Amino acid sequence: MKIASINNNNHQTNNAKFAKQNPNFKASSLGMNLLSASGALMQGIENKGYVVSFLIQDGLGMTLPRTITGFYRDREVTGEYNIKEGLEVLGREGMTGPFMMSVAPLMLWLTGKFCKSAGSNTRLIKIIGNNFKSMLESPKLNQSVKMINKILKTSLSDTILKNSTKIQYLKTRMQKIQ
Repeated sequence: MKIASINNNNHQTNNAKFAKQNPNFKASSLGMNLLSASGALMQGIENKGYVVSFLIQDGLGMTLPRTITGFYRDREVTGEYNIKEGLEVLGREGMTGPFMMSVAPLMLWLTGKFCKSAGSNTRLIKIIGNNFKSMLESPKLNQSVKMINKILKTSLSDTILKNSTKIQYLKTRMQKIQ
């Protein structure tokens, strides 16, 4: 099931209509521009998809605050920004977030640019797939699966029965001791 994306392309016209219809809404042109800019930003993030959304959330929610904290660490003692700690935190946060998401596209781009195509034989893949399909549909496999299930059921029930008789035996022994 596919969920349709919300279309916010008419955010600028809606804001202008709202301002005309509501006399209490007296936004300056700066205010209207800020509303339009924020709407355009949100629409851009939505149009770019999951990766851009993740990068913005991770960057503003995790990487930026931790990096700022790293730069300010021990500032009250030394009186200077802790550049080494800040850059270390930035590198660590980058490696676990944005940089990690760029590894797969980067590798695909590099292999496409500098390596020959693998030229996979799709006919061979289809033949192997058909062989697997016929093997799975064969009656011999169904008989084998039934036999394996019977063996497992028998061996497990024997094991459970043996263990339950051992437990019963131990219970009676403990009662005799007491």
